[in-house]
Amino acid sequence: MKNNRTILVTIVFILIAALVTLNFEKFTGHTTKTEMTKLYVSSNVNVMSETNPAIGKGKYVYFTEIPGTEAGSGTLYIREMEGGRKWGKIVRTQKFENCNSNKCNPGITGTLKFKTYYDWEGKYCGEVKDLATWKKVTTCFTVK
Repeated sequence: MKNNRTILVTIVFILIAALVTLNFEKFTGHTTKTEMTKLYVSSNVNVMSETNPAIGKGKYVYFTEIPGTEAGSGTLYIREMEGGRKWGKIVRTQKFENCNSNKCNPGITGTLKFKTYYDWEGKYCGEVKDLATWKKVTTCFTVK
């Protein structure tokens, strides 16, 4: 009976040690240190971020990318969001200044500006990819 108790305590101890080892990053908070890439859009060169700004046809739109822990993609894709589709067709691509075409490295802020086309109207979204999570990061603006 004493041997059974010793075996049971040993098995419980091994299971607890395995759980702690496999989930160590969750317990220590290591996963919270990974920061996602951030993407901002504005209609004003002096303002970094606006929520769904209204841009006139033929007017400048400004984007800022702040790379996450593992960097962000160095190319911005503009999608036309028409008819309630989740992902519209890509209508423009442009590279961020201070970044190469493959990525924006952490600690370097990527910026770009371009004029909207005169035939654009409606909602458009800018998209980059966070290279740590491979998730799309988007921000939108409206052309009026």
